[in-house]
Amino acid sequence: MVGFSASKNHFGLWFFNGVFLKDKHNLLINAQENNTIALRQMRFTHKDQINEATLLEYIKEATENQLLGKEIKPT
Repeated sequence: MVGFSASKNHFGLWFFNGVFLKDKHNLLINAQENNTIALRQMRFTHKDQINEATLLEYIKEATENQLLGKEIKPT
C-alpha cells in the first residue's frame, strides 16, 4: 500500500494505488505522468514539512481503499 523512498534531493511516501486517494490537501504527484497509472507520491525536502495528522489521514484512506479491493493491476 505505502512505501518509503529517499533520494539525493527529497524523501517521501509512495502510495501504490494512490490514484484512488482524494488528495484534499493536494500533496500527491505523479512522478511519470505518461507512464504511471496508479502510483502517487508525496515528497518532502525537510522533516518539518510533514504533518503527522495529515499523513495518517492519507494512510488510513489507502488502507480503506485496499480493504475495498480498489486497485489497478499492472498490465
